[in-house]
Amino acid sequence: VPVAAPCAPPDDALAAAFSLVLADATGDPAARGWRLAEERGVGRYLRDAAGGGRDAMSVGTVHASAETVDAALGRAASQAPSVVEPLREAIRPLRCMSPQPALAEGWTPRGNVATAHIICKRVWPVSQRDMVLTTAAATRDGSFLRFATSTAHADAPLDADRVRLEVRGSGYLIEPRGDASCRVTHVSCVAPGDAPAFLVNRLAWQRTAMVLKVRALVAAGSS
Repeated sequence: VPVAAPCAPPDDALAAAFSLVLADATGDPAARGWRLAEERGVGRYLRDAAGGGRDAMSVGTVHASAETVDAALGRAASQAPSVVEPLREAIRPLRCMSPQPALAEGWTPRGNVATAHIICKRVWPVSQRDMVLTTAAATRDGSFLRFATSTAHADAPLDADRVRLEVRGSGYLIEPRGDASCRVTHVSCVAPGDAPAFLVNRLAWQRTAMVLKVRALVAAGSS
């Protein structure tokens, strides 16, 4: 069985994930290749990716402060499953000494960079998926950005019975609106791992609804 390299994600990989999520969340969607698939209170966007993949983006308002939403996502990050990630079966923190990535001007790192091995529930008819993610967070002028990218780790070797997903960049941008609400944008750029087209499309479509799940997460936390 192949063994992954030690945990040492290059600075530019995590910085690239930061730049990707920020650019997609703040740029012109059409100019960045996004197609608006539906908008009923939440913008649901899709974009074709290399290797038959399908990127997903979700944009909408959450009626809570940016701080409340960020804190709720922070708590959900260690849950398996969670309201926002129901297909997550297990999550195991891994040791990691990775430095903070380079950020765009004005952004300040928040907390430590962390790495975890995540196992996903099996979706028939494909093999079970897993991933090793390095995550970080940043803030600027009351906004919060959570971002992640795939890495390798000696304590999470490749498993012959699973397919390892490759996350090019994924995360949330949470922007205050000044009226006790915030705008949340979720970006998900994940290689499908040789899955059939119908399943890639189905899972990508589900991930265009992430803002709806964030609303449910915040509502559950306030009840």
